[in-house]
Amino acid sequence: IVSAEAVRGKLLPLKADSPTCNFALEWLLILLELGVNPHKRCLPLFVGDVDSATGKLQKLLGSPLLNAVPDVVCVNLIADAERLLHHFGRTPPADLNTWTVRKIVKGLTGCLG
Repeated sequence: IVSAEAVRGKLLPLKADSPTCNFALEWLLILLELGVNPHKRCLPLFVGDVDSATGKLQKLLGSPLLNAVPDVVCVNLIADAERLLHHFGRTPPADLNTWTVRKIVKGLTGCLG
């Protein structure tokens, strides 16, 4: 589940030296798993904010909020992903140190087709 609240509170503040964001780590590991095993599937749920006037959920997918996610590589996030991959006998992809927070979010939206 990708909520507007998580994007706003956890992803937007991220900088290169930020502590690992577990949301981003989970999403990164999902994308890496899909890359090595294309027969697996991921169907993320994008949940927007509640409209105060109508009480209905707004769309998150396609909203400006997702485009505001920083285009920055979080070194602690990448280090933790590498550590976990090695722990489970996986080899991290050579380009892992280029994965930005925005690339991770865009990768998740790509799971929708």
